[in-house]
This record gives sequence, structure tokens and C-alpha cells, in this order.
Amino acid sequence: GSGGGEKSDKYLLGGEGVASNVPLLEGGTSSTSGGSGGGASSSLVYSNIIPSPQSLPTNIQGLIKTHLVSIDQHLNNSNTNSSNTGSKLSEAMTLLTSLQEGLKELANSNNYTNEALNPESMNGYSNAISLLKSILNCSISLGVVPTSSTSTSSATDVAINVMGSCNFFAYQFKHHVGTVVREAELSGLNTSATTSGGEGLISSARDVRTFTSIVAGSELVNGQGGVWPQLYYALRCGDALAAESIVKQYAAANNTNSSNGDDSFSGVDPAVLHIISQLVELQQDQETIFGDSTNGNTRSPRQVEKSLLSPSQTMLQSRRQVCELYERTKTRMSSLSGGGANNVEMPFVPYRAACLALLSGAESISEVSVLESSGLVKTVEDYLYASLWHALHLADTTSSIGGKGGLQNVSRAVARLGKLVNQWGPSYFEQQDDFGDVSASSAVAAAAGVTSAAQRMPVSGGWAYTLPLLASQQYATALAYLAEAGGGLGLLQATHVGVLMDAAGLSVSDYSNASNAPSQTLVPMLVASFSASLQGLDAEAALKYLVLLSDKGKFVKEQVQRLLLETRQFETLAGKLASDGSRSNAALDSYFSKSHVSSILADGANVAIQSGKPADTAELLVLS
Repeated sequence: GSGGGEKSDKYLLGGEGVASNVPLLEGGTSSTSGGSGGGASSSLVYSNIIPSPQSLPTNIQGLIKTHLVSIDQHLNNSNTNSSNTGSKLSEAMTLLTSLQEGLKELANSNNYTNEALNPESMNGYSNAISLLKSILNCSISLGVVPTSSTSTSSATDVAINVMGSCNFFAYQFKHHVGTVVREAELSGLNTSATTSGGEGLISSARDVRTFTSIVAGSELVNGQGGVWPQLYYALRCGDALAAESIVKQYAAANNTNSSNGDDSFSGVDPAVLHIISQLVELQQDQETIFGDSTNGNTRSPRQVEKSLLSPSQTMLQSRRQVCELYERTKTRMSSLSGGGANNVEMPFVPYRAACLALLSGAESISEVSVLESSGLVKTVEDYLYASLWHALHLADTTSSIGGKGGLQNVSRAVARLGKLVNQWGPSYFEQQDDFGDVSASSAVAAAAGVTSAAQRMPVSGGWAYTLPLLASQQYATALAYLAEAGGGLGLLQATHVGVLMDAAGLSVSDYSNASNAPSQTLVPMLVASFSASLQGLDAEAALKYLVLLSDKGKFVKEQVQRLLLETRQFETLAGKLASDGSRSNAALDSYFSKSHVSSILADGANVAIQSGKPADTAELLVLS
């Protein structure tokens, strides 16, 4: 919190150099909580910012420094480049890459272990940046520029964000598969025995086969219907190339094209082979089917019409055939030993059902009652991937290709998922024993200053709830929650995620079916709040963050004045007088014109006189 309390003086620092009062954006009509002191002028009736400034933990100095390097580069790039949307997107990608590299360097340095930043929080943060990178990569590879942070998301934006999120969860799982397999090899586990029968598979498919043998048992993989668990994990990796390698190798080895009884049930149906081959065409040489790259700009972006968002008539026909197989499999499952999914005689059946549900898009495997006891959807990430995969499969070209009609169903599914995640709240996702019962609404209330000293920080630093919110496109709630629940580190992370999204033109609002207005004030609030938290450590760094808001008009000027008056770092920020009466250049001059700096100083002097600070007034007037 800020330690503002009941103070007669508006410009007092709270505990540990944290600003006591950060005004809301202009246009916020609420003047109920008013600034203390100087109430005569309406411009001085400020509400406290949400989220409130935080005391920054001493162990995040290294993180602040690496991020400051990235922000510096970003400010320089923004000054030199034109403001067209294409360059805006590439600037955002440069900033993102720079932040990622800074995090890697920090993790590899000795200081990182000494400073002991919460590893779960840093892992969550790193994942969020990777998620954004995945969304932006999908946008670029489909040749679609996000509409703008000032308008609500279009149906195309929402659908592309789903593609990017699916790609992120698929890639994350693929990495997990590789790690499990490598660790098994290093620990001397006899993987050659585990993967017997893996001849002729491509390397990613071999990894999937080994992983499946480790987690589901080699008896299942090598037994009747053993293709299905392997296919399931290939689809969980979003990898159609691995899926195709697995089913082709199985078909060749077993030659099960016979239609007699259980052979056809355990074998791979022609409709399944057909739909997988179509997914392979979409994937080309990429890591996943979700279209995440232009291969370093070596190929031109494909159109939305040639992606999962616009399934061809052939693919829709294949899905209908697979859907019939799925319905028959569900019926068969219900009849097997009274509906128990883990049937002893046919343990592959839940995997078959899950694969058919995924390939047909019939329903989300996270919500299929007959699969509940199968344990296939184990983690929050599994749940989100299954839900978003299903949402993508609701894109229907029969309505209108890539248009609102075709993608409205995807948007509706996202809105529904977002509503569920909001309803479940933080206590559902965060580790209960360390968190108490803090709801999102109480976190927001706490951000407004109604904070309880007893409130403890969640083990994850807030990320266990923030990541599902981001994946379900509840961006404003995600960042507001993180900034409050995660303390000083959470505020730093929320600010930089917000700055990244804003730089890329992504809408930082909660997506829902209602045509709600975007949260245009959240990113400026986060930035101003973080700047106010930073100013006690480094006034010049605090200024750089405010410069990120330079397109926000009057607000940035007010924040710079607040920074000047609260820190009283006049020489560092505004320079000093030379013997000839001219003012020397200082931090402000790096970002604003001479006349703009003079205006900031003169207006600051006005505020100082109204706050009863004659000495500061005189100093600022002389400098102006």
C-alpha cells in the first residue's frame, strides 16, 4: 500500500519512498475520495489510483535494471520509427524479445539465486510474456494487425488470440514432453524398451511415443488400441506432423483396415487419417497447427482463410464423419462395465474418445462426462487448452469466411470461458492454504485502498489466477488482480505486460459478449503507479516510465509534475541555472521540447503554491 493516510500535505512520500497519492486519469468524474489539501481548485480533486503504488522489495533491483534497459531501447525506437501499425507491431516484438532476454540473463546470473525472487512468480511472468509472443506471432503469420488498444476486440482479434493461446499451451506441453523424455534417458531408464515399435517415426513422434509409455504404461502403448494414447498426446502438443507419423506407422504395422468388431474399434478409421492429413497441410513446417511463424520472414503471411479459423468444406465434412465415430464411441463407453471410463479390457477407449472429440470439435474434452474419471485433463493448462481448442473448432465457414459470422461462435465460447474463470475466482486457482479467501472484487477493493493487513500474498505471486484470466481474454481483470495480489513484484510484472500489450495495439480490456467499453485507463494507471513506486529509488527511471504515456495528453504532464514535487529532484529532472541565466539540460529535456519543459515547470509551480510550498514554487519558476 501507499501509506498515504490522513495527511494535510498532498505531496508527502509514503513509507519507503512510495508516492502517497497518484491522481486518476482525466475524465474520471469520481471526485469522492478527493486529494487532501488544495481542495479549492477542481483540478486538485483527485481519486487515488487503482492499483495503489507498492513498496518495491529490495531483491528486485536486478529485475528493475534489466527492464529499464529494455524500456530505454523501446523509447529510442519509438522516437525514430514512424507511427504506422506495422512498425508498431515490430517495435512491440523488439521490446518483448528484449524483456525475455533480460529475464534469461538475470536467471543465469549469480545474483538471481542470491536475491531469491519468488520462482513461481517469475515463471508465471515468463509464461505470460511467451503467451503474448505467441499471440503476436500468430497475428504476424496470418497477416493480421491487432485492431487497436483503443477499440474493443473484433471477432477476428478474439479468434487470433485464441490461436496464439492454443499455440502457447501446445508448445509448452511439447517442451514438457521433451523434458520428461530427456530426463528419463539421463536417469538411465531403459527408453529403448519403452519405445519398442517406434521405428520409422519422426523425432517428435518418437518423443510422444516414449512420453506416452512413461505416463500411460508401455503395456497400453504396445497393446491393442495403443495408437490412441499416442495420438492424444500428439494432439495435446498441437502437432499434426507427429500425429500423422504415429497413425501411419500404426496402420502399416497392424494393417487394421478390417471392419470386424474390436479391430476396427482399436484401429484408426479412414476418416481420422483423412482429417489428420488436412491438418498436416495447415501445419506445413511449423511447430504446431496453430500457425505461429513466418519462418523468420522467409515466407509471406498466409491468409486467415487458409488457417484453422476457416475450415474448408472438405475438413467440415471430415469432422462430421469423425463426430459420428465419436458418438458411437461414447455409446460404447457407457455400455462398457456400466460406464466406467477406465475399462480394464479396453484401456485405450477414453483416449480414442478424447481424440475423436478433439478432431471433430464435437465438444470440449474438459466437459465430457464419460471422460471425467479418465484423468486426461489433469492441469489448469490442460483445461484451458481443451476449452480453447474447442472454441477454435466452432469457426464455421458456412456463415462467411473469416467474417463476423464465421468467428462469432469462437467469440461466444471465449466469453463463456472468461465468465467461468471470473466466477471461480482466485481461491479456485491459488493454493488455498496460503491465500485465504480473497476474491477478485476484494482484490480490486484492496487496490482502491481498502486493504486488510492480514491479506497474504499467494504462493504463485498471483499468477495461478492471472494466467487463466489472460488465456480467457480477461485482460483488464488479470492485470488489476496481479498488480494487487502480487505486491511490488506483481505491480512491476503487470505494468510491463500492460505496456507490451499497449505497444502491440492489443486491447487491454475484458472480452465478453456485451459490447463493453475497453479499459483505456488501466495501462496508464499501472504505469503511473509503478513509476510512483519507483521514484524513491530512482527519479530518472520513474520519469522514463511516464514518458511511455506521452500520447496520453494532460495526464502525463500531471504525472511528471507530481514526480517533480514529490521527489524534489529538481536538478536531476529539470537541470540548474547557468551563470547566464539559461537552464542546463536534464532528464526532462531528453523527452520533451524546451517549451514543453517550461510549461511543465510553470504549471508545477502553480500546483506547489496551492499546496503551500513557496520554496518549491520559487525554484520551479526560476527554472521555467
